[in-house]
Amino acid sequence: MAVVGTVVAGMGWRDAVDTYVVTNTAMGITFPLCGVLIARHRPRNPIGWLFLAFGLAHLTTAATVPIAWYGAVHGWSGPTLRALVTVYQFAWPFGIGMFLTLALQLFPTGRPVSPRWRPLLWLTVLNGLLFAVWLGTSAEPLVLDGHRFTSLLALEQPDWLALANPRGRRRVAGASGGPDRPGRRPGPEPRPPLPRLRGRGGPDQGPTSSHSVPPGVSRSRTPRSASAVRMLSAVAQSPLARASSRLRIMDSISVRSPSDSPVV
Repeated sequence: MAVVGTVVAGMGWRDAVDTYVVTNTAMGITFPLCGVLIARHRPRNPIGWLFLAFGLAHLTTAATVPIAWYGAVHGWSGPTLRALVTVYQFAWPFGIGMFLTLALQLFPTGRPVSPRWRPLLWLTVLNGLLFAVWLGTSAEPLVLDGHRFTSLLALEQPDWLALANPRGRRRVAGASGGPDRPGRRPGPEPRPPLPRLRGRGGPDQGPTSSHSVPPGVSRSRTPRSASAVRMLSAVAQSPLARASSRLRIMDSISVRSPSDSPVV
C-alpha cells in the first residue's frame, strides 16, 4: 500500500526518502518475512510474532505518508491531516523501541536467559511505551507537499530532548548553525596560504637546482627517472665516493702478486 500510494499521490523519490517512506517500507517488508517463517514452524516462539508486529508498526507509518500527502494536495481538512501525522509518529517507535528489543532478549528459545532477566522484559515494555509517547508528542512537523503539519498531541520539548529525536535534530542544528545566528561559536580564523617558491625561470617553476634538467621537461614536473639519475650522479661525485674508489684501486694493486705479471 505504501508503494502504490506513493505513486498515486505523486510523490517523488526525494519526498519518499525525506519522509522515511523508503526506510520504513524496507524494514516493514524484511522483518515480517522472517517472522512468517518462524511463526509457521515455531508458533509458540514469540520471536516470530514480535517480528510480525515490528513490520506492522513500520508499514503503518509508511502507509500514512502517501495518504496524508494525497490529502494535502486535494485540500483535506487540517484536523484530518494532523490525525494522520499522529498515527505516523506513534506507530514506528513501537517497532524499534519495544518489539525488536524484546525479540533480541528472547532469542533464540523465546524465553529469557534466566528468571533474573524477567524484570528487564517489563522494563523494556515500559521503556518502549515512553519511547513512543516521546516521539509521538514531538512538535517536529511533517512536510507534505510544502505544507507543515504537526501531531494532534504535539508538545514543545526542550532542545536537549529534541536532539535525541532523529527528526528533531534538524531544528536543533538549524538553531545553532549558520553565520547569521547568534548561537554559533566563532571558530578560529583560517590560516593564510603559504607563498610558493619561485625559481629563476618564473613563478610556475620550482626551486632552482645546480643539476641540469633534460630538454623538454619542466622543472616543476621532472620525471622520476631524471630525479634518480641526478641523485646517483650527485652521490658518485661526492668526496666520500671518490675516496672510496681510490682505496679500492690501491687495494687491487697491492694484492697483485709478481707471478701475475706477464712473462717476457
